[in-house]
Amino acid sequence: MIIRPATEADVPHLQALLQENKLGHDGLDYMQWSHPCLVAVNDGEVVGMIQAALSAPVSIVTELAVARAYQRRGIGVRLAQHLETVLRSHGVKAYVAHVAPENKGMQDQLERFGLVRVGDAQVFLRRFA
Repeated sequence: MIIRPATEADVPHLQALLQENKLGHDGLDYMQWSHPCLVAVNDGEVVGMIQAALSAPVSIVTELAVARAYQRRGIGVRLAQHLETVLRSHGVKAYVAHVAPENKGMQDQLERFGLVRVGDAQVFLRRFA
């Protein structure tokens, strides 16, 4: 398993991962990635991705997805560990992640990874015309 920065050639795979995990925002163009985006590659296949909106001192993890066939193998944890290294190198002191209230599995995973629940915030999306 290799964790590396995403490239333009990875974009279709990133889109597929988001759709498979029901994370893609319907109707938005995911052809450009403006912030650090890392991919997990197994035998040449992109099987996971993570992205953060980079800002200091606090960043936001905006996307985390692992192909269903590769879930529960620690890939998400490895992606998060590598992302933390990238964030720290940019002076980031903390990051937040928003999770849907019904996604108990991801909430539990984040807590196991050391994130602390800070409230019941919901994510809202506004599309620009």
